[in-house]
Amino acid sequence: ARAGRGGALAIGGHAGLGKSRLKWEATRLAGAMGFACHEGRAPAFAGTAFGALADLLTEALGVGRDASTAQCRAALRRRLRELRLAPRDGLALARVLGAPGSPDTNVGKVDLLDTFLAVRAFLAALARERPRLFVLEDMHWADELTRDAVSSLDGHLASSRAVLLLLHRPEYAPPPGVDRIVLHELAEESVERMLDALL
Repeated sequence: ARAGRGGALAIGGHAGLGKSRLKWEATRLAGAMGFACHEGRAPAFAGTAFGALADLLTEALGVGRDASTAQCRAALRRRLRELRLAPRDGLALARVLGAPGSPDTNVGKVDLLDTFLAVRAFLAALARERPRLFVLEDMHWADELTRDAVSSLDGHLASSRAVLLLLHRPEYAPPPGVDRIVLHELAEESVERMLDALL
C-alpha cells in the first residue's frame, strides 16, 4: 500500500475470537510503517444513516467523537481546502457527518452517488498525503448506506496508498473482491497444545 497498491481486507468471526486483537496488531504495525490510522465503529443495534462512516470521517478530521456537527463541518471545510477537493464533495461529506437518523429518509439516488464519490475522493486525497489505514468495526451492525458506500470503494483502493480493514461477525457479507480472513474457534487439541506450550 505504501507504494500505491492499496486494497481491502475483511476479518470475520464470532465474538471473542480475536478480531480486535488482530486490529490492534494491524494498527500498531501500520503506525510503525508510517501509516496514519483512522477508525470508525457502527453503532450497536442502531439504524443511523452512515453511522460507521461518520465516525470514521470525524476521527480522520481530527475532532473528538463528542464534537458538535458545527465543529465537524468547520474541520471539514479546513481539510477540503488543504486537500483541494471540490465544494460539491464538501456538501456530500457534510451530509454524512450530519446524516438524518433514518437510513432511508431524504436521500435520493443522485445524492447517494454524490456521497459515495465524495467519500471515495476524500479517502483517496488523505492517502495521497500519507499512507492510511482505515478501519471500520462491527460492520454486522452497519446501516445499509454504510454498507453500500463500502461496496462502492471496492476496486478503487488498488491504485491508492490506503488499506480498508473491515471487522465483522458472520452475519455480514463483505463486498466481492475484498480479501477475507475468517476466524474459527480452536479445536480442543489445539487448546491443549497451547496450554502445554505455556505451562
